Amino acid sequence: MYPVGVPQFLPLTSSGETAIVRFLSCNRERELCAVAFDESLALYFTFPPVCLVNLQSSKADVEQKGFCERLLWKPDSTSILASTSRDFLLLYKVSVNWDAAEHVLHQEPDIFASTINLSSRITCFVTLKEEFLVGHRDGVVHRFLWDGQIVEDLCWSVGQIPFFNDQAQSRPQYACCSSNLPTEPLPHFLDICYSSFLGGFLVVLDSGRAALVTAPSPRFHPTELRAIWAPGIFDACCCSANHRYRLMAFGCLSSTVYVCHTDDTTGAILLTYQADLSTVGNPELTRNLGGVQFLDWSPSGGSLVVTWKSGGIGCWSVFGSRLWFKPDLVEGKHSIVRFDWGREGHHAWMISLSELFVLLLLKSCDCDCLAMEDCERIVLHTHDRIFLSPENRIGGAQTPWPLSFWHQIHVPTEYLSYCWPVRSCHFDPVEKLICVAGTRGFTYYSITSKKWRLFGSEVQERQFIAGSSLRIWRGFLLCACFDFEEEVDELRFYPMAERLENTHCVRVSVEAPVLLLTVRDDVLMTFDMGAKCTLFTLDVSKKQQPMVRTERRTIILLSDLVPHPFCVTVAQVFSRGVDSTEAKFCNTIDTVLVNIAGRLIMLTPQAVGSRRNSLEEVNSSQLDAPLLIASFVEEIWCGASKNAQKSHLSHAIWINSGNRGVHVWMPLIPRESPEANPAQSKSFISKWIMLAFDLKSIYPLVVCSLKCFFLGVESETDGSLALLEYKREVFLHHILKQLLKRNLGVYAWDIATTCRDLPYFEHVLELLLHSVLEEEGTCSDPIPDPLLPRVVEFLREFPEFLQVIAHCARKTEMALWKYLFQVTGSPKVLFQLCLKEKRLETAASYFIILQSMESTADSKKLATVLLQAVLENCKWTIALEIIRFLKSIDPSDLDSPRITPLIFMKQSTLPRVSIISPSSTDDSNVFVYAGYGGSRSRHQSTSVATVVHADGPALSRLSSSESSGILETHASANLSNGVDAAKEKGGVGATGNRTTSVSMEAFVQSILSRHAAKLASQYRLYDLAMFALQVQFRLILWLMQERNQAAKVSHYPAALEKLQADFDITIRSMDFTNPKIAPATRNSAISRSPMAESKGRTTEELVGQLNLELLEDPQFVSSASREALLRFLQRVMLETGCFDWLLLISLVLNDLRTFHSAVISHGGTEYLEESVVANMKHGLDDLLIWAQKNSSSFVPLISETVRLINEQGNGGSVGPFNGVSTFSRKLSSSSSMSLASSTVQEMDRQRTGAFGNIALSAPGNLAETFAPQEQRHFETVATLAEDSAGHLARTCKSLGVVAVRAASVARARELA
Repeated sequence: MYPVGVPQFLPLTSSGETAIVRFLSCNRERELCAVAFDESLALYFTFPPVCLVNLQSSKADVEQKGFCERLLWKPDSTSILASTSRDFLLLYKVSVNWDAAEHVLHQEPDIFASTINLSSRITCFVTLKEEFLVGHRDGVVHRFLWDGQIVEDLCWSVGQIPFFNDQAQSRPQYACCSSNLPTEPLPHFLDICYSSFLGGFLVVLDSGRAALVTAPSPRFHPTELRAIWAPGIFDACCCSANHRYRLMAFGCLSSTVYVCHTDDTTGAILLTYQADLSTVGNPELTRNLGGVQFLDWSPSGGSLVVTWKSGGIGCWSVFGSRLWFKPDLVEGKHSIVRFDWGREGHHAWMISLSELFVLLLLKSCDCDCLAMEDCERIVLHTHDRIFLSPENRIGGAQTPWPLSFWHQIHVPTEYLSYCWPVRSCHFDPVEKLICVAGTRGFTYYSITSKKWRLFGSEVQERQFIAGSSLRIWRGFLLCACFDFEEEVDELRFYPMAERLENTHCVRVSVEAPVLLLTVRDDVLMTFDMGAKCTLFTLDVSKKQQPMVRTERRTIILLSDLVPHPFCVTVAQVFSRGVDSTEAKFCNTIDTVLVNIAGRLIMLTPQAVGSRRNSLEEVNSSQLDAPLLIASFVEEIWCGASKNAQKSHLSHAIWINSGNRGVHVWMPLIPRESPEANPAQSKSFISKWIMLAFDLKSIYPLVVCSLKCFFLGVESETDGSLALLEYKREVFLHHILKQLLKRNLGVYAWDIATTCRDLPYFEHVLELLLHSVLEEEGTCSDPIPDPLLPRVVEFLREFPEFLQVIAHCARKTEMALWKYLFQVTGSPKVLFQLCLKEKRLETAASYFIILQSMESTADSKKLATVLLQAVLENCKWTIALEIIRFLKSIDPSDLDSPRITPLIFMKQSTLPRVSIISPSSTDDSNVFVYAGYGGSRSRHQSTSVATVVHADGPALSRLSSSESSGILETHASANLSNGVDAAKEKGGVGATGNRTTSVSMEAFVQSILSRHAAKLASQYRLYDLAMFALQVQFRLILWLMQERNQAAKVSHYPAALEKLQADFDITIRSMDFTNPKIAPATRNSAISRSPMAESKGRTTEELVGQLNLELLEDPQFVSSASREALLRFLQRVMLETGCFDWLLLISLVLNDLRTFHSAVISHGGTEYLEESVVANMKHGLDDLLIWAQKNSSSFVPLISETVRLINEQGNGGSVGPFNGVSTFSRKLSSSSSMSLASSTVQEMDRQRTGAFGNIALSAPGNLAETFAPQEQRHFETVATLAEDSAGHLARTCKSLGVVAVRAASVARARELA
């Protein structure tokens, strides 16, 4: 029960300017509400909330008799009793004629004054069928008839009632005054409440004690009265009784709320729970609540609502789970003095000192105790609407809905106009149907078609009233109803394929009104007012019009177990299905579960072999002894169907026990049959086990058993607006933890293995580890048998082990790391193992842990090793974070000691035994664990041990000493190389500590340069481009420096094949030998260049398609975007003088003109030395040999390229390019310099040579990345520089390049 929306304030009917609302009370049917003011008494209709009658009292009457303090309805709603502030009892007659719309409320004469002196102060009163009791301050409880006559023989005196601690104790106690002063009032009752289900009256005495007054007979004769003390309660001020669950609630002046129950054996009152106020999240708030103002149970008995004198209202479930708490239900208003319930508990009528308002409440929908498998939805309902949560699947492709979003489905007004309000609602997750029953008939809604189905005839709909249970079975809608026309109780089956009419339904008469209804496996069970369970088998005839056939199979009498049929909240049939030899009721049903006032009882048929020989005794003893499964049960869920793969979960029964958490009654299904493994039958392990755990965040409304989570709602407040949010909570880790705690790890492993397909399985393992670590790591007492080693060994059986340890450690306080890594092993060993298995994201998590534990120098070594690994595997995001970390290191910190050293327990050299025995001949399947802090190797070995996972490859785990040695070796080599390289670039002297004197910028650049050289040596040009783009590596500078060294191509065929594979470009064949087409083809090949294509479609459109963010993901890469990137790299190679790569790219792109112009422009300069030309000729010879063997169509293109190089070598030229050659040589010679004699920063500032600029036809962010740092600009990726001198000059100016250079190059290209 949850509030929703904004409270509706009602206008006050009192004539006074400052009207004070004193009391309110609703009648038994909750159709009328009486509200007492200072000078009037008003009668309201509960829905719609309108005032029917307002009876005004004169000022003289108010001065004489006082104002009304309390109101009490007669059970038949014909009279209202009021007590006044001057101790008068006033009786008001109520006459309501609904047909004539007449409402009469008038005061009867003072009939009480003539019969008894009421001069004593009235403290409480309560109705008792045709009588009512009035408690006075003098300790006397008077008993009246509703006509004003007093029943003197049945009047009580509180001081004469004996009080006991239990019904077995013989020595009574009597209530007495705290002192013998004459002014001290006699013991009397402050509050009283009657419950026939408890067998007496709940009373609160003036001393603060609480008790239950009972008697053997329902007349409650004074000589037969005896009372039972409620233990531990000494400041009670109010009370309320829960009839259905037979509970007693007491509110105290200390803000505490106690809920008690009676012991069936001794009759004593026991504490059920104390309402936990600390869970409201604000301890300061709960300390200032004041005493309890009022408390009352909901009409269904499922929740308890409490208000306090200093403000605040809260709601708890029947057994103590907090549903919601609000400091101020209405912002800025006074505390709630009194409240009562509207029809079916859909509204709460509340009063404060000067306000009267109505609050709308939501109730959960019935789902026949089904544990949902595929449907993840919550259904709630009000008096006229259905609230349906959206289907937010975990891991779904669609965008999830907000948590406070609900689909509101309005019940048709055609139905509610006569059948208001909604009494019950049933949701079928399989058929996706919502069935609604009002005061007459029913209707249902299809979630799939989004349509309502109503009765065709309103007369038929109004002739019967449906019970509280509606069910769907094989295309039929089942309902238990009472037919007003024939005055019989029936079961009806309406075919959903036909119209809703009585002519199509099948009727089955029953003996008594049906209270509960359930269907499982073609078996229907009913529970009726006779406390009798009846089982029917159902079948559908295969005719043209399907008909339902029912057969009564079993009748179970529960009159000896049930105090009243109304106390049975759940009656469910169930098939345990574990042992096929067990007796059955019918079909596959072997169990009946009954929840009697919170006690879950299991009934099973007696096996034939165990029955007695006498035929009469056999017929009277068909059931085994009832078995109590659980106490304090609010709700249960059973699996809708049996899943063979997840048999443990699909056969389980889920039990909600309020503040005692959730219980799972689960079968322990053996892994092998007893015939195959004889020892299994002698393992003496129970077939079923009860596991208990707490839920911290939600109150479960839906169980998704196969997906291992609960669904619930949480009430939030925004001012006066009440909102609902639906939430999930995973429970699989609780089950695994409880099984491991009971040394049932084999079953835990079986369950976890079947749940590997869950998208949050890794998170489940994290929760398991985190809960155990928090529990044991923060415990101050010694733990002789810790659970953490068992959990860690269990986690080692899964490939997610390394990720789970790292993520759990990062989410845990550093104070617990020592305890964690004593069991799991050193994080440095785990870090090295992640590198070995290339789990780089996990390795990054371990590095974050290690850099908080190790010294700065050690962290630098670890970061260097990790950086090389992530660069090799193209994990650019991690690489950027590591580079940022390395650059942030202060060289002065490298000599500082390690921070927060963690001392790890010395590892034992004893071997660790396998969790699950690898031998198939072993008779047992129990877990065997090594000692605390034992070796982490599976088999005895000095260095390496192999762990074979259940679902993963074998992983090699290195010993601590070996892994440390490897780390030291790698880090030392990397550091030495980085220092040498930095010395060569920056000219740093050899004195002092070389590590602390080298800047981290140069150290990082040396690592990146080595990786770039490695990529270039492997001809991975695409990875080289993405590497430079993502980590902001200065590729232009590096290529200029290494063009004749690391960037030199030594094996042309391998490089060409790698280019084709990486860029997904197929070389187009050309025939230069055919005399008819040779000239045209040759001119076409030579004339094609990026500058020429920029005026057409190819280059501009391809570069425009270049999306650098998508180039990393192979799923989105297109050949066009890769070709655009390759054309840009062609321009880069042209500007940096890397003629080997320029030649290969030109061959792949079939673009010889660019290469030819470069040869002419730079022939004879330092960029095109004889060694470069010789290397190209040698490479072309290798390509020619390779092409003749692998691609003969490629031979003419290579031959043409050889001819162009030979022409240039012999002094030949191709006309227009001669003019560019001299200009390029001048610029080149003027800007050439020794890279070895300048640092990286100096080269960035001084470089303005011919190859220092980037082709502006490329996208902006490529130029930003590949250019020096000072020349990077921030243009969008899709921006294309136009091929004109003006645009070229503007862009060059943004790059810091002289505009004259751009104009000269543009003019030279126009001449070409």
